[in-house]
Amino acid sequence: MNAHRKKDHDIVRKFIIHLEDHYHQMQQGRASIQLRVNDYAKKQGIHENYLSNIVKEKTGKAVSHWIAEKTVLISKRLLENFSFSIKEVSYRLGFPYISYFTIFFKKHTGFTPTEFRKMIT
Repeated sequence: MNAHRKKDHDIVRKFIIHLEDHYHQMQQGRASIQLRVNDYAKKQGIHENYLSNIVKEKTGKAVSHWIAEKTVLISKRLLENFSFSIKEVSYRLGFPYISYFTIFFKKHTGFTPTEFRKMIT
């Protein structure tokens, strides 16, 4: 692998590690702010457009798509734990209002959080 390709591969690998780590922290309640593309780029000291281009080129998915997928996955995990209210899940995932979380969740799953919970019981 030439140096340029290795650098691109490392950028994607580090992005995925940062993404996984951040959502693990959110799931554990140790972080409650959603990171954006520019936040992940800053972690590597690169421009957000560069990160976006490399991730899209190497994975076929945009950084925002990776973030949305991870948010949905962790949302579902948290919603499966009935000791958390939907409001708690919403705040834990960095949504300032439960309505924003509901809109996001329905857009990406086809169900509201309440409907999702009814389906899994």
